[in-house]
Amino acid sequence: MRKLESVAIIPDGNRRYALKKGLSLGQGYAKGFQKVRDVIEWSDGVPKITFWALSLDNLARRSKAEVNALFALMNGHVSRALSEKNFEGVKVSFFGELGLLPQALSNKMRELEEKTDGDRTAFIGIAYGGEQEIYRAAKKMAEALANGAPEREAKLAFAEGLYYQGKPDLIIRTGSAQRLSGFLPLQSCYSELYFSKKLWPEFGKSDFEKATEFFQESQARYGR
Repeated sequence: MRKLESVAIIPDGNRRYALKKGLSLGQGYAKGFQKVRDVIEWSDGVPKITFWALSLDNLARRSKAEVNALFALMNGHVSRALSEKNFEGVKVSFFGELGLLPQALSNKMRELEEKTDGDRTAFIGIAYGGEQEIYRAAKKMAEALANGAPEREAKLAFAEGLYYQGKPDLIIRTGSAQRLSGFLPLQSCYSELYFSKKLWPEFGKSDFEKATEFFQESQARYGR
């Protein structure tokens, strides 16, 4: 049986769920944040679990009011996580263009990273975009080469320039769309891809189990 070491999730469908249920946008996203905690619990035994919470495209294309509402919700949930210690046994790590976030939010995120620890890690991508990540890494590699670094060191500079280190075994996307939308374009090259029609707040434990069963039934070839 294949061992599942790393799962990454694109949690799509919060807005559509709110519309479907007649909820406010904030209520829809609140359901989505609760689902993150659920999946961390369901995935007990998987060392790495990754969520894409907010993309660079979200920041650029959604209204200022919606983005500010998201920031306020994130701030509240990070504050709650700090007070309730609801990530016990799990190290939290954020990645992305974190400098674009409000200072108060980024400070609390840093505090959560410092105060959580455990054998498992929950990675959360905020203000993340795969294209920007590759550009950043390529720039660091080019700078290393321009400074006379040998090719091996330049490649290390590229790797260190990536926001996300590691390669997910399984990527799950909810909300019916069958694309990655710029999520971990390099790291996902050998990931198994599972697409669920469920909107993210509707995604249940049985749906997660179906995704992991799909992974177990898939055969990794790695170019062979």
